[in-house]
Amino acid sequence: MRNQLRSKAEMDFFIEWVLGCCTLHNMLAKLGDAWKCMALDDDEDDDIIDSIEGDTESSIREK
Repeated sequence: MRNQLRSKAEMDFFIEWVLGCCTLHNMLAKLGDAWKCMALDDDEDDDIIDSIEGDTESSIREK
């Protein structure tokens, strides 16, 4: 990795990329399988959010 990061700009880009991947990972871990429902039911956002907060947190802990 050190040879590929030759400048401060490349290092800054790499850091932002890693942080973006971490953020995406955390979002998808929180959503679990609920993203399928979100894609199908755009009108019922409140119901999806309620189900995400209840069921997914316990399933994340089990994994």
